Amino acid sequence: MNRYPGNEPIEPFHVPAKTIKCSMSSGDIPGGSGPATPPPRQTPLMVDELDSPFGRMAIAAVLVGAYILAHTRPAMTAITVFVLLVAVMYRLDSHLRRVAAAPIGLATAMLASEIVSAGLHATNFFAPPSLPIMPDGATTWVPLFLATCLSYAPKFPTCTAKIMMIMSLVVLGSGLLPGYGFQAIFATTQYFLFIAVAVGLSVDFKENGGHLLHQAAVK
Repeated sequence: MNRYPGNEPIEPFHVPAKTIKCSMSSGDIPGGSGPATPPPRQTPLMVDELDSPFGRMAIAAVLVGAYILAHTRPAMTAITVFVLLVAVMYRLDSHLRRVAAAPIGLATAMLASEIVSAGLHATNFFAPPSLPIMPDGATTWVPLFLATCLSYAPKFPTCTAKIMMIMSLVVLGSGLLPGYGFQAIFATTQYFLFIAVAVGLSVDFKENGGHLLHQAAVK
């Protein structure tokens, strides 16, 4: 048995501990053999899909169907304002859509109710006559005209699209007016559309003419 000599220093000693290093990333599962694959996200209908030729044909079919339904069945005229509501929400970005969804959606529902009420009042023989301040067919083609302009507007910002958006919000918001006040908004919008389109197109042709020519050359 070897004895430790007293004239030599005692060397420090340590016991190596067996440690298990466990690292887990955000995609690892405890006890699994590999990273977990995240579940696919359910994405809504994208704007690019609606801008495709098939999407544009689908939009055209909806617009034509709404016009035929409102023209052949006057009781269904209120469907045109709901088509305009969809077009407005489609063109707004996600932030503005969350802001405008509740007030504009409720105003549209009230507007549809007032349009139906006005139609029933006009067809009631015993109802007192009222002053027809709204041109015939304005509730049919004005919302659909605005919806068409918004649906087929280009991706880049244009003055015409901004004017159409503002006028669409005014038309939909007219449901908040008491009585048949929406009729004055529809009549004013119909007479103002010519000036709005002329001014918007003039500004766009002047400012975005080069961009439009470039897109045409690329196509």
